[in-house]
Amino acid sequence: MQFTYTTIFGWYATHMFLQTGHLLSPVLAHALCNYLGLPPFTAMARSRHGTLLLAATAAGVCGFALLLPRLLDEGLYSNATYAVTWSSLQARQFANQYQNMWH
Repeated sequence: MQFTYTTIFGWYATHMFLQTGHLLSPVLAHALCNYLGLPPFTAMARSRHGTLLLAATAAGVCGFALLLPRLLDEGLYSNATYAVTWSSLQARQFANQYQNMWH
């Protein structure tokens, strides 16, 4: 379980860095994840309010997933040095193909 969680977080932190171009974002997210840890799913399920706790956790994950594209919008950040978007990748591919046509 820990390996899976760590792998997914690594993907997320890398995506966050590439989208924002800032190192501070993934560092703060890493610190927060280290502080909070994994949710205690077993303890929540055994609780008297287990269904409510698990539903609230699921709602939080869904809300996070829905807000993530807006939070990582490169327009919010002034540093575009490392920002990678599909449109910028397509533009680079087009430029490379154009240059290769003439060489």
